[in-house]
Amino acid sequence: MIGSMFNSYCEEFDALNQNILSRIGQLKSGDFEADPSARRNVLRQLENEIQQASSLLNQMNIEARTASNSEYKTTVASSKEGFRKLKHQFEQVKASIEKSELLSRGNDQATEYAVGSREEMNRFEAATGKLEQQTDTLLESKRVLAETEEIALDVTSNLASNRESILSSHERIRETGGFIGQGQRLLRRMQLRESRRKLVLTGVMVFLFLVFILIIYLSTRE
Repeated sequence: MIGSMFNSYCEEFDALNQNILSRIGQLKSGDFEADPSARRNVLRQLENEIQQASSLLNQMNIEARTASNSEYKTTVASSKEGFRKLKHQFEQVKASIEKSELLSRGNDQATEYAVGSREEMNRFEAATGKLEQQTDTLLESKRVLAETEEIALDVTSNLASNRESILSSHERIRETGGFIGQGQRLLRRMQLRESRRKLVLTGVMVFLFLVFILIIYLSTRE
């Protein structure tokens, strides 16, 4: 049963990755250059598909740990590496498109107001530089959030593994009644450790979210 579920997740994950790779190729080739609206729709679809692929990868990881199958674990490790590279490609394409759109809007504004003096041109160049700086800041924030997502995925897998260990320990304790007291103390320690990990993870996520909000706030103030 576990094997069939794992294979099903793998097939769905591979198909989704192929679709993501195909869409990224379309964006790189400039198929939507003349239609910015369609290009933004493709970006949104890619973001949703990457989230789905991340969820599937998490399920594959849990199934591999449950089955204690070295081949499954090797497949998960390979899939993680491939998915990391795929996400990096997407972030690069998205950053390039967003930067291009920002500069395009800046150029449109320059044309609309017909900059007629060197002073006005200097102000425009300064505004363009500020836009690029804000774009770089936002991209860095997205990179931090992406890394946080990877950490959360690994921590979730560890929590699932700890839960399996707790259930297994509980079963062994029930079969050997002479060690009930010692087993209960072990379970309490493991449950406390898991609670602490959840608390630490929550704290890290809240902290990074606040940092992200602060970065955006400071960027908009500038």
